[in-house]
Amino acid sequence: MNFLLDEYRKELLNIDQNSPYKREIFNTLKNEIKNNNLCLVGLRQVGKTTLMLQLANWYFENIIKKNQNDNELITNVLNEEEKIFYTNIKSIKNVNLKENWELLLKEISTKKYQLIVLDEIQEINEWTNFLQAAIDLNKNAKFIVSGSSATALKQEIMVGRVKIFFINPLLFNEYKDIWNDNNIGNYLKFGSYPKNKNYSSAFVQYCELVRDSIIGKIINEDNKKNIDGTKFFALISDINNYIGNEINYSKLENKDISRQTVSSYLKIMKEGQLIHFVPKYNDKNSTRKNKVYFEDKSMIYYFNNFEKLNNNLQGSLIENIVFNYLNYFFANNNLLDQIFYYRNSKEQEIDFVLPKQNILIECKYVEEIDINKMGEQFLEIIKNNKELNDFKKVVITKNLNIIWNNIKFISLDKFLENQYEW
Repeated sequence: MNFLLDEYRKELLNIDQNSPYKREIFNTLKNEIKNNNLCLVGLRQVGKTTLMLQLANWYFENIIKKNQNDNELITNVLNEEEKIFYTNIKSIKNVNLKENWELLLKEISTKKYQLIVLDEIQEINEWTNFLQAAIDLNKNAKFIVSGSSATALKQEIMVGRVKIFFINPLLFNEYKDIWNDNNIGNYLKFGSYPKNKNYSSAFVQYCELVRDSIIGKIINEDNKKNIDGTKFFALISDINNYIGNEINYSKLENKDISRQTVSSYLKIMKEGQLIHFVPKYNDKNSTRKNKVYFEDKSMIYYFNNFEKLNNNLQGSLIENIVFNYLNYFFANNNLLDQIFYYRNSKEQEIDFVLPKQNILIECKYVEEIDINKMGEQFLEIIKNNKELNDFKKVVITKNLNIIWNNIKFISLDKFLENQYEW
């Protein structure tokens, strides 16, 4: 297992030089790792590995070094005697051979590591049993693990043993800092991922990452026995037309793709963090009436060949980014599955219902808004629902910041920059 110790040695110690920028969630994670084992979940390419290395470096410098006995020397070069174990599970050949992960478990348990970092842990068959055993065998160590399949990790993770954090595509503030670009239009088009110095532009990086490193790897690595790549790409391209709307299985199936395949591929997309479903509020049959959103809002442009969006797609894009921000907040505050949409008997809708916060959100991203008309329409939709009438009411706009009849109009840039109060 010596090659595992060597694999990321340089990256670990030089991570702050190679990737000095710390994402907004970093401070939360470094506080959590003091007392909890962590699991980082997210779409491919969002920066989970960089975050893990930054956390490991911080833990080495601020916890391990400071907790040593006076007579114990800790140098700045990791070696076999020191306290951190890191590997990307995919680097282990035949990872699912029992003897290999038993050897890995033995290494973790026999060495006196204080921090154990395992990237892409879902590559191990029955990985929860492995992690359970590892934690029990080295109770003095903290663990950081990562995976790209959110649904699988959520379903199988050990309650009370590991705390899950969702790592999302870049927030607008992060995009501005990393790319040195304040243009919200560029952010909406291709500003989802951390900058890579090997790419000439954000546009080039975005297109290659989506095609090859995100969707391509979900097809060719994660599900290579279960996916027809051509059909999968065609289906996710079709889904682009349903963003912000109820997903219609019967319309997605055709002569080339069956209803069963549609259902199977949608499940794979959800598990791979490509898409999310939002159920209808207070509907017993809401599982059949889910709205769909991308984890990466910029895929709307990608599947529209980066042409100018029509009004419907523009509206879908804004709904999608608002959902992304709400989902990021709820997912990392133990409030999963708390976002809904509302539709009354006249088929009139409110985009988002947040029952735990008593908030309704409608998106209206146009150049000019008739405040009176918009406000009246908002109130009309919920007038027969006493519960929702008592909720706070918010409209996300293009450039308007005002309060009308207890409805708060907030511009998208203020919303994305968190410069607002509910």
